[in-house]
Amino acid sequence: MGVHPATGHLYAVEQTGARCFGPANEFHLQVISATEVITTVSLGGCNTLLGGCGLRAMAFQPATGYLYLLRTYSFGTFPPWGTTTILSGTEQLGVIEVEGFLPHHVAADAAQGWVYVTSGYSDVLVLSGTAVVGTAPVTDAAAIAVQPRTGLAYVVSQENHLAAVSGTAVLDTFTVGRVAALAADPGRGYLYVSHPH
Repeated sequence: MGVHPATGHLYAVEQTGARCFGPANEFHLQVISATEVITTVSLGGCNTLLGGCGLRAMAFQPATGYLYLLRTYSFGTFPPWGTTTILSGTEQLGVIEVEGFLPHHVAADAAQGWVYVTSGYSDVLVLSGTAVVGTAPVTDAAAIAVQPRTGLAYVVSQENHLAAVSGTAVLDTFTVGRVAALAADPGRGYLYVSHPH
């Protein structure tokens, strides 16, 4: 789920059909105002008899008002792949294929207009609007957070390195150990790193 920063509408994805292996799944995006469903948008589906699929993450880009939905698929191929669906309100603007192993994070930088999509075994995909700008050379991303105050994206790799990224450029890297999660404080410009026990 996610809340649009400008309209205050809640966006929630509903999955109908089998949750695991079985008949075809259908995905619908519901736009909600308070307790009322304003509209429902079909996002298509997939047949889980052939593998698995699901919504992994969503992010709003305040600079454009676009919504980015990251979905993953596994149809007996390796590695599993994904797509990023881009919407403006209820209008679907495009679908971008994401390479790598189970793409799992999407984050928006409102200051520069970038949107970052991460996946294992692959570099970070950088989008602007509905276009692919390029990739940032950080592989096996485990977590990502964007600091609105500085416009930097911080990406943690499975190799326990933290990279400061702006667009497709890696500005600096740090060794931080194993990381469970990242969180950015826009007021003070701090980045918080959580380590697992």
